[in-house]
Amino acid sequence: MLIGRSSSKPDLRNAPRPPRRIPGGGLRLATALPGPTVWRVIGWLADFFRFWWGLFYWNTRKSVFRRRGAGTARCPCQNYSDSGRALETRCDAALMWNEPGRFRRVCPLLVSTPDGWRCSVNTADVRPFWPRAWRYAGLAVFCLYLAGAVGAFGVLRSLGYRISPLAVIVPTKWPEIRAAREGVYAAHALRALNAGNYQSAVLALELVCDLNRHNVAAGLTLAGLWQASNQWNLADGLYVRLMAENPGQQLAVAQAWYHSLLSRADYAQIKELAVRLLPLDEAHRGVWLHALFFAVRQTHDAHFLNELLARPPAVPDWCMQLIRIEAALLQGRLASVERQLTSPDAAPASPYVPYYQIDRLIASGRYDDAIAMLDAYGPRLSPDEATFHRLRIYAARGWTSLAEIEFDDVLSRPLTPRQITLICAQLVRQPNRTLLSRYFVRFVRARLPLTTENYPLFSATFCAAAVNGNWERAADLASMLRQLTGTEAQSFQALQEFLRRGGAAKRIDLVLPAIALPIEVTYALLERYPPSA
Repeated sequence: MLIGRSSSKPDLRNAPRPPRRIPGGGLRLATALPGPTVWRVIGWLADFFRFWWGLFYWNTRKSVFRRRGAGTARCPCQNYSDSGRALETRCDAALMWNEPGRFRRVCPLLVSTPDGWRCSVNTADVRPFWPRAWRYAGLAVFCLYLAGAVGAFGVLRSLGYRISPLAVIVPTKWPEIRAAREGVYAAHALRALNAGNYQSAVLALELVCDLNRHNVAAGLTLAGLWQASNQWNLADGLYVRLMAENPGQQLAVAQAWYHSLLSRADYAQIKELAVRLLPLDEAHRGVWLHALFFAVRQTHDAHFLNELLARPPAVPDWCMQLIRIEAALLQGRLASVERQLTSPDAAPASPYVPYYQIDRLIASGRYDDAIAMLDAYGPRLSPDEATFHRLRIYAARGWTSLAEIEFDDVLSRPLTPRQITLICAQLVRQPNRTLLSRYFVRFVRARLPLTTENYPLFSATFCAAAVNGNWERAADLASMLRQLTGTEAQSFQALQEFLRRGGAAKRIDLVLPAIALPIEVTYALLERYPPSA
């Protein structure tokens, strides 16, 4: 026996751990183990995944157990070595859980007893709890759906979608996402247009039209861009589709399409479109008749009108009467319709009737008869129409003083967009540098803002200046228009070169589609420089 040496072993559990020596002479401290909080989190996560796995696994095993019969099959969850009686039998399904009590969310038959967790029913009464499983599954799916919807809402809002959270969460409101997506692409197209990036604008507008085939404004803008880039087949196809799919806006689309067809002198389609719209557009029958007559005059196509007379559309008698007069004039039979042209109507069925009579008399050189008709109709003609009819007559007869007096009277009135359009059309048809100078002084004094809405008026003034040979004014206007569009405006350079050469450089219908002009000025340019020439 050794003196001073205890027989019991020393407690070394709380003794400091010596530093571990690294081969090569170094020392390192022992790695710290995770703390209690970390272990609790790990245990909770493990039980969380065990819960979702066990929710369906143990209910399935119990369902098979009940189907085979409790007396013939072994219980899948109770301890086989225990008695199988209630409150005495342990639950094997909960043994591996970090907190066995959490298994009660899967099976509420598990209860706590002084001896630990036990099953509260006999083996024969063990059963599945599918309703509970489906409720948990439904709740989980709903939470995942809600989290995904909130995340999607955040992403969409960051991309510029102007939507509410309900538009993402509630399925019945999902069409609002499509509408918001349409708005995002429309805003992108607008920014691209303002920046002069027309290719990007076309791509964005194509997406807008695919998302909403009833967005007529986007469709018309896209058709206009295709028109400006000479992709006429695409533009015409889009106009046709917009008219077919948007009956409520068919007339507005038809008018935009007509402007497009006129600028490129597509007279064949103009004739068909005018005949199609005559019975439909009661408020603008005079517009469509004028379009039809202009197209047949430019193509010298009396045969088209004769076929129309043989199969008359559902239009009023006054329309058919004007069609008969126009057919006779195209065939050189002025004498046969002279009485209809020189007889004023006491109650014209349309304002276009007196306009047509006077216009055809002036075009036929019957100036005295035209003046007589102007006097006969008097106040039944609009003041602007009467004034510009007289200007045409005075200019044709060489009555310069009377023309200047009449022109000064027009300039003394407030300068409206309609008056600017008619003045420019007159100066294109019958150039007069003196009248152009007076108009330009008045135009500058009016201080019209250079905006998108006034763009056609500045374009019309540019055309009037170029046709009259005032290249300095034309260059100034072209520079201003380039600033408005944000591009080099090659179309204006091409038009200026065309007019400088007197129409000998190329066909004007290859230049006009890229320039926004009032329709009266387009008529005047096509009359002065017919593409067929």
